[in-house]
Amino acid sequence: MAADPEGRWIVYSAHIPVNTSGLFKLELSNDRIDTLRTGCRVYLDQPAVSRDGRRIAARGLCRDRNTDDYRIYVAAADGSGLHAVSGSDRARDEMPDWSPDGRQIVFQRIRGSLSEAVAELTIQDLDAGAGRRLTRGYWPVWSPDGQWIAFLYSSGGRDDQTLRVIRTNGMDERVVFQSKERGTYSRGWGPMAEGLPSGPLVWSPDSRWIAFTRAFDVGSSVWRVDVNSNRVLQVTAPDR
Repeated sequence: MAADPEGRWIVYSAHIPVNTSGLFKLELSNDRIDTLRTGCRVYLDQPAVSRDGRRIAARGLCRDRNTDDYRIYVAAADGSGLHAVSGSDRARDEMPDWSPDGRQIVFQRIRGSLSEAVAELTIQDLDAGAGRRLTRGYWPVWSPDGQWIAFLYSSGGRDDQTLRVIRTNGMDERVVFQSKERGTYSRGWGPMAEGLPSGPLVWSPDSRWIAFTRAFDVGSSVWRVDVNSNRVLQVTAPDR
């Protein structure tokens, strides 16, 4: 789900029989729930609200059920005017997030088969209609000051999932968190990695901190990291 920046409503996706999904809008002042009449006939989920609250971006499969070519769609906050802003044959576009000025969207583009999938971050310029590859990674989130994009990265190994940031021009990519912990539970090939970062990723309003989840054998907890110093603080329990 995603929230209106002014805290008036929440948009979320829900399953609709048979085997479809759509977007719903919950008004927080009166608990009213409306179905957004987007016109997408198959799937529409992973919503993200623009910083001015006027538009919604989402992952969609709106043309053909017999394909995996998910695209990023944009609609007005009431669901009208739905249109695709990305698209690539033999690729899946997912997890959109808005730039602060509402002129660009960053998302993950997944290419290849399930066993050999490669996730790339792409920035789509909504005015020019052009997209550009940023780097390898997934679950991107734009910082409120517009300078950075936080994301997760894994080369495919068991223990190498990291939280990273990169400038919107593709420069200064760096790791801000990597778990060094190992658990006592193993599956025949040694202790499993614990405390790996996972999404959703949430920036603080001043673009100083990123909140994220870490998973341990006994449960998950929320943590935050200072993007300047890489200092990590635990927010909730349990941690082990």
